[in-house]
Order: sequence, then C-alpha cells, then structure tokens
Amino acid sequence: MAEKRGCLKNGLLGCGGLLAVGVLFIVIMAGMAAVGLRKGDRIDSAPTPEFGETTLRGLDPVQLTTLYPGRVVLDLGQGEFRIHTAAPGEGLGAHARFDSEVHAVGQSFTVAADSSWVCQISFRQTMPGLQALFRNMMGKDTNAEIDVYLPPDVPIELVVRFEQGGGEVELGGLWLTTADFDVKQGGFALSIDEPLQQPMERLRLYSRMGGVQAMSLGNASPRVLDINCTMGGADISLRGDWLNDCDAHFGVKMGGVAVRVPEHLEVSGDAELAGELRHTDREMPIPQMRATVVQSMGEVEIYR
Repeated sequence: MAEKRGCLKNGLLGCGGLLAVGVLFIVIMAGMAAVGLRKGDRIDSAPTPEFGETTLRGLDPVQLTTLYPGRVVLDLGQGEFRIHTAAPGEGLGAHARFDSEVHAVGQSFTVAADSSWVCQISFRQTMPGLQALFRNMMGKDTNAEIDVYLPPDVPIELVVRFEQGGGEVELGGLWLTTADFDVKQGGFALSIDEPLQQPMERLRLYSRMGGVQAMSLGNASPRVLDINCTMGGADISLRGDWLNDCDAHFGVKMGGVAVRVPEHLEVSGDAELAGELRHTDREMPIPQMRATVVQSMGEVEIYR
C-alpha cells in the first residue's frame, strides 16, 4: 500500500482541511470584532465614539491619602502608562482613556485599623489579542492610556507592574519609602528630576524583554538599589542629590546595562571597580555606593 502523503498523514484532516479551519478561525475572529464594533458599549463620558474616559478620584476617604502612610499597587498592561506627582493636598487619583470593549480599569481601596491604607489600580486589555488586532485592522482605534497621580505629602510604598506597553514615570518631589518596578515586554522611562521628601529605603527595577531608561536616581538617594535586566538593555544615571550611602546590585542576563556615576559619589566593590572609580584625593567624605555586579551573557558598564 502506498504511503499517505501531506499534512497530518495519519490524521483525519489533510492540508485542505487545515487551510479551511484556518480560514474559518479568521472569519470567526473578524466576526467577533465586527460584533464588538456594533455593540457600542462605551463609558457614558466618552468624548468620541471610539473611546471612553473615566476618572478615579474621591477615593473613600480621600483625605487619608494625605494624612496617613499608604501602599499603592499598580498593575498596568497593554497600553500607555504615566505616573505623575499630584498637586499638594489633592490626594491619589487616576484618569484613564480607553475603549471599554478592549480594556478594563479596576480599583480597590482598603483602610487598616491604624489608618494606613492600600490602593490597587489595574488597567488591562480584556479582549483577546488576535481579536483586538482584527478590530484595529477594521479601522477601530484600540489604543489605551492611563495617568496616575501620587500625593507628595504622605509616605508611600509604591509597587508597579508594567507589561506589554510603554511607561513614563516622574517621581520628583514625592515621599516614597520604597519603589518596586517590574517591567515585562515593554519600554520604560523613569526620572526623578528633584529630590524626594526623604531618602528612599529601597529602589528596585527589574526588566525582562524590554528597554529601560532611569535618570537622576541620586535624587531618591536609596539606601538599597537593585537593578536587574534580562534580555534587554538599561541606561541608568545616578546623578542627583545623594544624602547617604547605598548598597547597589546590578545584574544582567543576555543584555547590557550602562550605569553613569556622578563625581560626588564614591564607588567601591570588586578590585576593578575600586581601581577605576574610587577617588583618592578627597579631603571631605562623600556618600559611598558599595556595588556588586552579576553578568551572564551580557555586560554591566559602570563609568563616570
């Protein structure tokens, strides 16, 4: 007996059957996108037929965000994200612009017995990626963006997760005790253009499959700095107003990290770092960064 040929020769479908299934799948996804276009489920305050807008303000009670310490957790994906410093006394808030067929925004706010609080804001794409792609091909704008405003007059623990999008973060003038950033498959720009209210205890930045730029981190004056990059690149500037010593860790795997150190920050670590970056003619003591470097199929470059 002659051997069967073609795709899935021992199965029930040949190449023609697979092609038909593929075409049927495309038709179904296009149909779902078209149905979504006709449904017209929009947020009432939408300024255009394409987008909705919502404002997360007046958190209950909003005065707690300017009187007691808190923790802000942001889970943001598949869009454009911006974090700003709010005006004094305004409290915590956010403003999102999105297509409600494609994205969803969520918020929770809890208060502990000691009046400390936790605010969680999520902003994610809920429509399957392929369906969203067909929706975009049919002329529908599926872009989304959210702006988050943090109060400058209350100590905050900040936790941010960015995924598959672009993030711009400006933290100058805030009162952050810790800040943890986890960036995956996206671009991320962090800047601290003026000193924080108090030196930060910890600044952590992990990036996977993306690009990171972090400027003027010295204005945060973190006691612990932890930067790790996997399958991507990072450009780090430690310029700014250093007020204390820092224990720093720089790690890279399959990528590159460039760290620029200001003149008024002493660097110590392994023999190579000490030889290249240590000052020998200083009469007055200056803040010291004790640096450790871990490299795997990549390079960390620390320079002045």
